[in-house]
Amino acid sequence: MSEFYVPIDGAIKDFARHINANPRTILSSKFGDGKSFFLQKIKEDEGLKDEYEFLTIYPVNYQVVGNKDIFELIKRDILFQLMLHDMISGNVVLKESEAFSWFVYMNGKSLVADLLPYVAELGLEPDECAKVLTAMKGLKLFKGIKEKFEKFKKEQLVSDDDRIEAFLDKADASFIYECDVITQIIQKTITDFQKRTHKKVALIVEDLDRIDPAHLFRILNVLSAHIDYGYKYFVKPDASLVGNKFGLDNIVLVIDYNNLRHIYRHFYGERTDFNGYISKFLSSVPFAYSLEKQKCEYVVSKLSELTGLDKDIVNLVFPESDLVSKTIREIVQSFEISQSVVRVPVAIIDDEPVALSTSFIRVMAILRRLKYTDAEIRKNILALKEEKQELFVRYILPYVFMHQKNCKGGRCMICINNEEKRAHQVQLLLNKDSGTASIETMYMRQGNEVETNFYQLLDSLFDYIA
Repeated sequence: MSEFYVPIDGAIKDFARHINANPRTILSSKFGDGKSFFLQKIKEDEGLKDEYEFLTIYPVNYQVVGNKDIFELIKRDILFQLMLHDMISGNVVLKESEAFSWFVYMNGKSLVADLLPYVAELGLEPDECAKVLTAMKGLKLFKGIKEKFEKFKKEQLVSDDDRIEAFLDKADASFIYECDVITQIIQKTITDFQKRTHKKVALIVEDLDRIDPAHLFRILNVLSAHIDYGYKYFVKPDASLVGNKFGLDNIVLVIDYNNLRHIYRHFYGERTDFNGYISKFLSSVPFAYSLEKQKCEYVVSKLSELTGLDKDIVNLVFPESDLVSKTIREIVQSFEISQSVVRVPVAIIDDEPVALSTSFIRVMAILRRLKYTDAEIRKNILALKEEKQELFVRYILPYVFMHQKNCKGGRCMICINNEEKRAHQVQLLLNKDSGTASIETMYMRQGNEVETNFYQLLDSLFDYIA
C-alpha cells in the first residue's frame, strides 16, 4: 500500500496568512486529527522556512518533575531549543555584571551545573541531549560566564559582603524573577538571530491536550502577555514587556479550543468568564484545523485501493458519518491488514480449487481494526442485500461455494428474498477468474422456500481474519 497522505497545501497557506497576522494564537483541532503531522509539514514548508524559525516545546514532560516553577522549566526548554537549532552565535555576550548577578543568585554554582538536571527532566531525545551537552561544552557564551564573574569580583568588589550589598543595591523588584541570566540569553539570542537572518522566531507549545488541568492553566498563565507581569510584581511595564515573552514573534498553543473551554469551566466553574481569560492568548480567533472533507475523500480512495472495490461500494460499506467520527490515526491504523487476512477462501469447482474474491474479507478486517463489533460488521454487510442486491450477489455469495461439494460448472442453488421479501430459488454462477458470482437463473417461488442463512455465511468468514 502506498503512503497515506491527505494533501494539506491549502491548510498550510491558510496557516501562513494566519500566523503573519496573529502574534499569539491557538491551533485548534480535535485530538488525533493529525495536528502534529500538520505542524511538521509547516516546519518543512519552503516558504515558511524562509520566513520563520520554529521552536517547539512539549510541556507534557513537566508533569513528572513535581512542583518546580513552570516558568523555569519553560525557559530552560526554550534555551535548549535555541541550542538544538544552532541559534546562539558569538554575538550573544553577557555583560560582566549579568554574569555576576547569576552567581550571586545561584550561590556560586555554574550555569552549566544548573542546566544539566533539566536535560533529563525535559524529556529530550538521546540525540538531542548529545547536541545540547556539546553546545554547553563548546559555546563561548557558557564557558566565559565564570571567568567574567571572577574578573568582575576581583576588579570591582573587595569582599563577599560588598559583593552582595552592591548586588542588592542595584537589583530592582523584578530582577531576580524575570531578568536572570537564562532570560537574558534567550532574549539576546532571539534578537541577534532576528537581526542576522531577518527571520521571525515562533514558539510552538505542543501536546497541551495531554496535560492535566492544573498544569495546563499554570503554563497558559506563564505564556500570557507580558503586561500581566507588571500587575503581579507592582512594576510599570516598559517597552521590553510589550508583546510576547523573550521577544518571540509568535506563540502558537496547540490544543482543541472547544475542549479547552470545557476544561476551563469544569476546573473554575460554569459561571467563570472563559472568553475574557482566553483573550490574552489570542490576537483574534483560533486557527481551526479540520480536513474532514479531504480526509473522507482520501480515505475512500485508499479503502478502494485496499479492497479492490469501486468507491461507490466503499461509500456504502463505510458511511461518511462513520469515517468522520474516526481520527486519522485510527483510520491509518485500520489500513494495516497485511497480517489480518490469514488465508484466501477457496471453493472446489470441477475438482479444482478456485480462489474466491477477498474484497469483503479485507472489508471485514478493516472494520474490525476500526473497532466495529462482529455484530455491527454483519449488519453493515447484510444491509447491502437490501440496498444493492447485485453487489451482495457479486461479492458475498461466492462464499456459498465454499460450503458446496464439488460444484459442477461453477453453479449452485440458493434461496434469496426479492424486493417483496419473498424467497426465490436462484442459480449462481461463479466466475473462476475473478472469484465473484452472478445470478444465472431465477426460478419461480416455491411455497415452502426460506432464504439461505447469510448471517451464518458471514459468521464463517471471520475464520479468515486474525
